[in-house]
Amino acid sequence: MIERPQHITAFRHLLFAAFLSFLPFQGAGQGDGDDNRRPTATIFGGGDVCEGDSLPAFIYFTGFGPWTARINDRDGEFALLVRVESPYTLWLKPEEDNIYYVDWVRDRVGREGVTYGADTVTVNERIPAEILLDRSVYAVYDPGVILAADPAGGIFAGKGVTSGKFYPSIAGTEDSPHLVTYSYTAPNQCISRDSAWVDVIHGRGYIYLVHDGDTVNEVCDNEHEYILAGYNQDGVTGRFELREEGTSRLIPGHIFDEDSGDDLARFDPGGLDGVYDIAYLYTFRDLTVTTIRQVAVSSLASLEINGI
Repeated sequence: MIERPQHITAFRHLLFAAFLSFLPFQGAGQGDGDDNRRPTATIFGGGDVCEGDSLPAFIYFTGFGPWTARINDRDGEFALLVRVESPYTLWLKPEEDNIYYVDWVRDRVGREGVTYGADTVTVNERIPAEILLDRSVYAVYDPGVILAADPAGGIFAGKGVTSGKFYPSIAGTEDSPHLVTYSYTAPNQCISRDSAWVDVIHGRGYIYLVHDGDTVNEVCDNEHEYILAGYNQDGVTGRFELREEGTSRLIPGHIFDEDSGDDLARFDPGGLDGVYDIAYLYTFRDLTVTTIRQVAVSSLASLEINGI
């Protein structure tokens, strides 16, 4: 809703109350007694409102209350007020421009009275806002990410957000995911908002070569099978690949993973000669983390693990 300063609203209500004190009562029967005064109902308010917001209309009654009144809009009956006090606040939430007025009013003994005023409401368009992210997961060591949204020109906020950028190292892995919010104020003063959850993970994996229960760095017999063990602090199960050195081209037939949920696999170097890459990969939502260790296999089946 488009807000007015409180002192202006208070002044308008005071001015309107003074106006009501001068409204003439119209007689419904003979005599000058108070019981013969007809009730009045005046609706007051209106103005601009943003799509989806509400604004109040105030209905002031005179005569002998409580009062019953019917409020109409352009489509007909909008609300029936039964035995209400004055002033009465009626909240409006129109989907399009509309006008509200008091169709009729009756006092506590059922006498019908006079109605005044019309409440005209103009509904201003609220432009949808959307945060635009390349991805929703970042490693804690990633550099600051420039945040973008449509329409541009609004304000971003949230843990790790500074000057329109999201810094994973500031947000940290604790309490991840983090909520990033965006607020945009259009020229018509309608405010649009959007939010997005962003995960920050450790983003590091580790590979170990195990033989006969011990971690080894050198292997001398290619007739043996070895165990590859992977680990990461993000609690996600990974997988292993054997690649040509320095490339992503896979070499099949040497890594066997019978259980894809235990971060373990068998490695058989038989028939290999040279330097290869063993990759350990794990995926957290839309981010895949890859760790590489080199494996040197000699023609005599001597295998050496070198960390990089």
